[in-house]
Amino acid sequence: SFDILMNSDIPSELLDAFAYPFLRLLNTELNETSSKSHIICDQLSLGTSFTKERPLKIVGSWDFCPLSFIKENGQATGLAVEITKYLLDKLDIPYIISLEYKEDAYLDIKKGKANLSWGTYKAASRKGLRCSKQCITYLVPSIAFRKGRKHTNDFKKISSDSFCIVNCVNNDSVSYEDIKKDMYNIANGEYKQIVWNSLGLQNIKRTYHFQDIIIEPLYNVPSFAYSFVSNDSVLLDKLDSIYIIEKMNG
Repeated sequence: SFDILMNSDIPSELLDAFAYPFLRLLNTELNETSSKSHIICDQLSLGTSFTKERPLKIVGSWDFCPLSFIKENGQATGLAVEITKYLLDKLDIPYIISLEYKEDAYLDIKKGKANLSWGTYKAASRKGLRCSKQCITYLVPSIAFRKGRKHTNDFKKISSDSFCIVNCVNNDSVSYEDIKKDMYNIANGEYKQIVWNSLGLQNIKRTYHFQDIIIEPLYNVPSFAYSFVSNDSVLLDKLDSIYIIEKMNG
């Protein structure tokens, strides 16, 4: 069960729009994988590589709400964070969480300073990292622009002076980390428009009161699977296996 998500600090409107529909998608997927119900936790040899003295280190983006972000009290939370904590608790794997700049997170994994993060296949493979087969959710891009500015909702027609944030899909896009700064640059006219995941844009707009910024859906652009990222294939296999088991258990 993913009841822990429902009792977390993630805003209810984000769960309504983001987590619940995806969990319904997972339940649909279960019907296609029910023949694999013979998988059991004891077969996974869980938690043998990590101890309380040497816990698994999770790193990720500190401002990627609603997936991973830092609350006012300094605690890490978000949909990806809570799902990961839930699964690792089930695996009886001790862990610590450190949220930072996403690029630093991937670099820490490459250098062996951390073990696990989250991201898209394209972003991970660009850094030589692996993704899990099971995904946490899907990121659906939207476009943000200043009220009154001409724009297009066709991704194929967006000009190269636009800025695609995080999940770039065309070679002319530029990836930035500080989405709040980029939203300010839209508000003051320095940027014409940016593309990012829909719920992330909506959350930034609501949190920082960007009333003059309009957010609209895009077409001719794919969604992106957001998965576990690591250079440890055994760890990813364990997460995939327990994720399937928990989905089967509802």
